[in-house]
Amino acid sequence: MTKENQANKGRKKNFVTIEERDKALKVDLVDFMQQTGFELKRDSDKWYRSVEHDSLVVNRVKNTWSWNSRGIRNHNIIHYAKEFLHLSYPDAVKMINDGTYHENKQIQPTIRTNKPFVYEEEIKEVADFTKAKNYLVNERKLHPKFVDILHKNDLIAQDNRNNVV
Repeated sequence: MTKENQANKGRKKNFVTIEERDKALKVDLVDFMQQTGFELKRDSDKWYRSVEHDSLVVNRVKNTWSWNSRGIRNHNIIHYAKEFLHLSYPDAVKMINDGTYHENKQIQPTIRTNKPFVYEEEIKEVADFTKAKNYLVNERKLHPKFVDILHKNDLIAQDNRNNVV
């Protein structure tokens, strides 16, 4: 054994493999939080709420937690262990993977699809843009060149009710 290997033998592993991270992310966050002493109440099949901090909510379907009053949104189980159990990232992953926690079977990937915008049936664009431009420039204080560029590129228009669409 080389001197370098002997020196590293006593050191704690301070990195996490992708497989270890992925395994930890599959652990049920609600189960993990409850087993680590965090009291939750069930609001619905999807949502759980902290008893102590009512703005801290857990989305069981996405397996994420958010603390709305602090502006913390959509964090995972590893971030929970770091934040509330005061663990480093590698220690958090190790604790999650070494425990006897349930795997979350409800996790669903979120797939967003962009649907084309559909105007209301009775709204029709008109060729005259003067009232819309006047409103945007004089009332909303947008620069006239900016408004012209948006209109030229068909990003805004005026409808038959003189609204900007």
